[in-house]
Amino acid sequence: MDMAVITWNTYPVTVAASELTDLRSAVRGVLERYWPTESRLGRDPAPLTAVWEQAVSLGWAELGEESATALLTVLEELGQANCGIPVLDAAVAHALLAGTSLSRLLASGEATVLIGAATASGRAAAFLEPVDLATHALVLFPAGGQAALYTMDADATEITQSIAPYGWAALDLSLGPALTLALDAETLSRARMLLRLGYAARATGAAREAHKLALEHARTREQFGQPIGRFQAVSHRAATGFVDLECSRALLEDAARAIEADAGEASLVAALATEHALAAAPRVVLGALHTLGGMGFHEEHSAAWLFRRVHADVSRTGAYADPALDASRMLIESGMGQPDIDLGERANAFRVEISALFDENWSGGKTLGEDAQFDPVLREKLVERGWLVAGWPKEWGGQDRTPEEMLALNEEIRYRGIPVRRLFTTANIVGGSIMRHGTQEQKDRFLPAIRNGEALFCLGYSEPGAGSDLASLRTSARKTDGGWIVNGQKIFTTWGHRSQYHWLAVRTDPEARPPHAGISVFIVPLDSEGITIQENHALNGETTTTTYYDEVFVADDAVVGEINGGWKVIGTALSVERIAMGGNVAELRSILDALLGAMRADPANLAGSPGSWQRREIVDLTAWLRAVRLFVVAGLNALAAGAPTRLPAAIAKIAGGETAERLSDTAMRILGPASMLKAGSTGALLDGEVERMLRLAPMYVIGGGTNDIQRNLIARELGLPR
Repeated sequence: MDMAVITWNTYPVTVAASELTDLRSAVRGVLERYWPTESRLGRDPAPLTAVWEQAVSLGWAELGEESATALLTVLEELGQANCGIPVLDAAVAHALLAGTSLSRLLASGEATVLIGAATASGRAAAFLEPVDLATHALVLFPAGGQAALYTMDADATEITQSIAPYGWAALDLSLGPALTLALDAETLSRARMLLRLGYAARATGAAREAHKLALEHARTREQFGQPIGRFQAVSHRAATGFVDLECSRALLEDAARAIEADAGEASLVAALATEHALAAAPRVVLGALHTLGGMGFHEEHSAAWLFRRVHADVSRTGAYADPALDASRMLIESGMGQPDIDLGERANAFRVEISALFDENWSGGKTLGEDAQFDPVLREKLVERGWLVAGWPKEWGGQDRTPEEMLALNEEIRYRGIPVRRLFTTANIVGGSIMRHGTQEQKDRFLPAIRNGEALFCLGYSEPGAGSDLASLRTSARKTDGGWIVNGQKIFTTWGHRSQYHWLAVRTDPEARPPHAGISVFIVPLDSEGITIQENHALNGETTTTTYYDEVFVADDAVVGEINGGWKVIGTALSVERIAMGGNVAELRSILDALLGAMRADPANLAGSPGSWQRREIVDLTAWLRAVRLFVVAGLNALAAGAPTRLPAAIAKIAGGETAERLSDTAMRILGPASMLKAGSTGALLDGEVERMLRLAPMYVIGGGTNDIQRNLIARELGLPR
């Protein structure tokens, strides 16, 4: 019997997007030819032989950690086709058996190794699939730091009926191994990490295909005289499933990059991606079955087999559980922080400068009154450094900072809770629009004051009948000599009682079709005659205003851009919205870090035992926040490339808002009633941040276009009928 000592090696690589596209095409081509639809709807594993031969010839059996992105791509495609060839088993065997007498046979396909988990008794290996292709089984033992290679023996193999499409096989280990491998703890954990991540990727692929089938059904299946995709319950379920799938995809790709780079936090990044996908895939496939109805419940339909694939792969990850892979232990007992996201060399260097300024000039415990707009000392510091308008062109006093650098600045401000947001709203949304659409006179008048933090604007968009549907606004302006007469009402205007100007969207053409074509933007001094401001007090403590316009005269030189061209002016803020969304996530990450700090200080009482609901929630929230952050960056990249940004923005908005509500609720339940004491109250936990976020969180869902509207938008993008 051979004996080998195995250590795990990784080799950082980068896979180009074009190479992944080619790889997906290659996988699909093989499956279309050798794994037809009829093979996917049954329990006969025989057709897998031809698929596996092609896979070996194309090198898929040699993928591993050094090519994690390619490996997960192949596995997702196999999941979509419900194809159980042992690419994942080969990846782990490829790493563990390198240097042994079997490695050459693995690469050539002369040997096919399945990975199995030893039962608690150690007398059998369970969950082997698909056994018909295998020449060997490599068995990982739950303890003892070893694995053993067994020759497959038909007399020692039993097919066990299970949820899996072909069933699983159990191998009697009494015959003895052909090779024993002594594994150090890290090597064994990395093997289990890759297995869990790979199963999660394949389950995600199967769920994606089921979701696709449900979408096709929703477009064509009629009930009550119309396609069922028109029913909001169906369309919102489809949108929710899409958010789940896309966040899983982003996290899995993120994990693959971390593994390939051998990053220090790779184990945590992989654990977050795995746990998210393992929870999301069953939700998505169940949602697909709900939409498909009785049709998808029968095994003559692909969805039933995809259901089996999802739950088989999700359940198999339990056989490879490892305390070292427990994300909650990494976050709590090991004290690992939430993994950062690389924004590039320039943005990373800028973040260091920002941190130094705030470390010197802002105390974490310092607070301002709820009605205060900004900290005057920090305003001065920001103006001195030009950071208040860092994203502006240099010709107007800016620094031409990239969107990534601006995201780093906004993240640091929001993570630390520094009260200067109103200044940045004016500088970025209003200042940026004036630079692009304003007249030279408007630029000369307003931009210097905005740059110095002396001019404050509030946004006049929402109305009683036009919230998320801004194109339906009714505040009107009629032409008169030298200007316009404005009548109407704006609501939910943040800081309207402390601002000098209203950035006002009005209807200047009531007959325009489509309706958004008749909107213009005005700059209106809020002390103009005919304006009445009524203060309203929001749940989160902020003051908003209802602003009434009664025959208010606005001069012609207050129009920004063209008359009836206001929709273009409003749309200029797209990149700013992505950056602001990143700030929202940073604020949530700050609260999560504070909660993690409390749990680390008292894990027995606040975190509970392994597998507790507290630990599951913390891991899930950390994964969701990371996914949202990835989509914020993806949105910036898409914007820079001129690609569509509606979907990444909608996904980030939905996931971010609903995670905000969950985070504050979870923190409240973990920390107890003292977390509901307001900042400054005796005994308040975490400086009252949980109580504040609980009151603020609904606005993360409502503001900027409600999540219901965002789901409608996603449903339209997915091709569901209106």
